[in-house]
Amino acid sequence: MEGESLSNAVIAEFCRALAPTRLVVVGQSRRKIDTPENCVDLTNRTSLLQLIRLIRVARFVVSVDSGPMHVAAAVNGRLLSIHTWTDPRRVGSYNPNAWVWKNGQLCRVDRLDTARMRRRGRRFRPKDVPAVVELIRPLVPVDPMLT
Repeated sequence: MEGESLSNAVIAEFCRALAPTRLVVVGQSRRKIDTPENCVDLTNRTSLLQLIRLIRVARFVVSVDSGPMHVAAAVNGRLLSIHTWTDPRRVGSYNPNAWVWKNGQLCRVDRLDTARMRRRGRRFRPKDVPAVVELIRPLVPVDPMLT
């Protein structure tokens, strides 16, 4: 669905902001993604089983509201689900340890019931990346081999 995917600019900004941490970009796309050195682009190159394995072993997963996001919620609580047009209270992630981004706000899933989030959605933009990096950075150590 249009508006559910992250733009190339957002993906590139994530890679730059989290460098030198190794990032793996997966999913399906018709667009060519130019990723920096710290990123491995596996777009359109994984089977479902390979995708599940990558999600299971990831130190943290960032995903739009999608099938892979629900897989991540089931096998890896270290997750941020990005909701542009969907309501996370209705569609999940239902893992209480996961995080949700909606309209520029970050909220843990176990606090969604009391959170005040606007219903209307908007795209995730490059300007939203710093807040997400601030959340992720303490949870994802930098590999000493990359520094």
